Amino acid sequence: MREFITTIGSRETPADICNIMSLIGARLQNKYILRSGGAIGADKAFEKNVKPENKYIYTVENFDYSQENYDFVYSELLSIWDKDLNFDLYGKTSQILLLRDINQVLGSRKTSLEKSKFLICYTKHERYYEIGKNRVGGSRIAIRCALKHGIKVHNLVNPETLKTVKTWLNIV
Repeated sequence: MREFITTIGSRETPADICNIMSLIGARLQNKYILRSGGAIGADKAFEKNVKPENKYIYTVENFDYSQENYDFVYSELLSIWDKDLNFDLYGKTSQILLLRDINQVLGSRKTSLEKSKFLICYTKHERYYEIGKNRVGGSRIAIRCALKHGIKVHNLVNPETLKTVKTWLNIV
């Protein structure tokens, strides 16, 4: 059975990074099943050249609304959530988008409850997941979830990570 990886990032990912993400997705699809969120920017770039059978896109429409999955992802979310933020004040769609970010990293009862081997992303700055300014967002939740579960995070905003990836793709 193939392993899973999580591919996420900013809706404002620069075009040159999106091009690299498309190459990454194409290259990894034969070894891994990509989990993504279908958002414009990084998500769409990773998914672009990946065959449908090699990816699972978690959206509001296909979210597993079963009580079992909801309880699972809600519990995970609360374990990494900033305690001074009130989740209940978010609209229903925003809540589901944040909850599905947990599924992107850990899977769901509907697809597979196997955690991702690693997470690859692009965020505006390297420590985007920490408490502080700009502390809400799907990438932040997914990165925090990955780190909590010992899943390696590769952020393309890091110059060394980007250099390594470019070398691996032979585009140095």
